[in-house]
Amino acid sequence: LKKILFHQQFQKLGIYGFGQLFNLVTPLLVVPYIVSVCGEENFGKTAVGMAICFFLIVFIDFGSDIIGVREVAVNRKNHQELNKIFTTTYTVKAIILIAVLLITTILIYTIPFFKTEKTMFFLGLSVLVGQFINPTWFLQGIENVKWITLLNIVSKTIYLVAIFSTINKESDYIFVNLWWGIGMIVANLLVFILILNKYKFSFSQMNRTEVGIHI
Repeated sequence: LKKILFHQQFQKLGIYGFGQLFNLVTPLLVVPYIVSVCGEENFGKTAVGMAICFFLIVFIDFGSDIIGVREVAVNRKNHQELNKIFTTTYTVKAIILIAVLLITTILIYTIPFFKTEKTMFFLGLSVLVGQFINPTWFLQGIENVKWITLLNIVSKTIYLVAIFSTINKESDYIFVNLWWGIGMIVANLLVFILILNKYKFSFSQMNRTEVGIHI
């Protein structure tokens, strides 16, 4: 039993599981509070906004959570290749993010339902920005579960504190998805900077041809 408990893979699994626990517990804490303060109808609006963001995230990730993880795992000992994978992936994601934000903005101003709740939907776009920064795919490739756990804990802690301290009246529902996005942005940016400092990645070495191929 002692050998199992101190095995490296078991410890990684435990750390990763602890981080994922925050993802499971957070909704159980905030949903009843949001519904009680903002009402079921307004909570439903925030759920629609989040569902749309989750759908758009598929385009922003463009397979980095599968292909990117595999490429990082295969080349984890090759710093030059890791730099190319990291910088190329983020450059492509940035281009897609801009396109998605532009198209979404047009839809918000042209579709009546979206236009009625345009403030909520615009604030919710912060979720897309947070997902763009999200370096989890890279961390999975190098099996750095500690930083993945750090990312989850910081993100969800910011979200929880913000919800319980700022959502005080019914009309505050428009900020619910914003705080989710802010939590993602702060946590992901923190870990993103840690990765850049540790691996000394440089976007100046990015291959534009590779970006064109991915697009």
